[in-house]
Amino acid sequence: MKELGQGLNGWLDANGTFHECEYGKHSEFAAKMNVKGAVLQDNNWINFSSKKFELGGSDHCVAGIYSEPTEEQIEWLKNNMGKLDKQQVEDIKDAFSFYKVIGD
Repeated sequence: MKELGQGLNGWLDANGTFHECEYGKHSEFAAKMNVKGAVLQDNNWINFSSKKFELGGSDHCVAGIYSEPTEEQIEWLKNNMGKLDKQQVEDIKDAFSFYKVIGD
């Protein structure tokens, strides 16, 4: 596998469009759409968070996956895995292993 990226922050909608937002601002993004983040999750949106803390802080990196991915999301993931950080890739692998989204 090629070297991984720095990670992404934002939402991947069911149509395979990535909507970037700042770390920790997922709820604010959802509010701009007049919904709560849980509504986006219930509608097959995937959230990505990545924050590298300096000076001994704990990193926080996640890909929040709440339902089976759409074909458009799978295509986006295949084309953008190199932008995700190591933990986000692991989250994707764990959640989608039986969907064969990515190979070894």
